[in-house]
Amino acid sequence: MSCEDEVSRWNLGNGPFVASSDVAVSAMGDEIAILDLRTSEYFTLNGTGAFLWSELSSPKTLDDLLDRVVETFDIHEEAGRADLQAYMTGLLEAGLVRIADG
Repeated sequence: MSCEDEVSRWNLGNGPFVASSDVAVSAMGDEIAILDLRTSEYFTLNGTGAFLWSELSSPKTLDDLLDRVVETFDIHEEAGRADLQAYMTGLLEAGLVRIADG
């Protein structure tokens, strides 16, 4: 399935999502560096991104992730949902996460 297909499925609210197995990850303080082994591209995730990445070690739905973000970072659910959708769309487009087989 292409990244475009993944994003299309995301827009329909599907899940659960899981981190790609085609990456190498290294902690750098509160951040993490990710090397996409397929494309040789590097990505850096800030502390919040690193938190979400750790949550994606096992399949999580958008609602699962949103609950954890709201609980951990004390933000409003509505704002959190919009930010989370945008963030997850970016990870899907980059091929760093995928829709888990279900």
